[in-house]
Amino acid sequence: MPKLESAYADEDGEERKSQHIFRRFVQQFPRGSVSVLPVVRGYGSAIRWEVRAHSKNAIGPLKLTKEVAAEIGASPVVVEAAEYVREQLQHKHPAYPYKSSEVAGLIRREMQRLQQNDDLV
Repeated sequence: MPKLESAYADEDGEERKSQHIFRRFVQQFPRGSVSVLPVVRGYGSAIRWEVRAHSKNAIGPLKLTKEVAAEIGASPVVVEAAEYVREQLQHKHPAYPYKSSEVAGLIRREMQRLQQNDDLV
């Protein structure tokens, strides 16, 4: 079962620790990842939370759909979970600043809930 991690693989496949805050908002899968990112508007007066998928077979973000989830090696339930997390974040953290630990905790809890009910991969 995949875990939320604060690490990434470099070009040589070596795992490196990252201090970048958004690494905490990423769920890794066998052939890609799903990110929940805050897009700041109005100099921080508003945040629009977005879900983005990334495939190892493409450059740039993709809209997370059931087809994209299957392509990156994730269960289709990840689509619903990501949308649930995005809605919760939009409601609880509509403006900057936000507490990154709360955001990471919400993502972690939702992934754990899914893992108890269904394998994500």
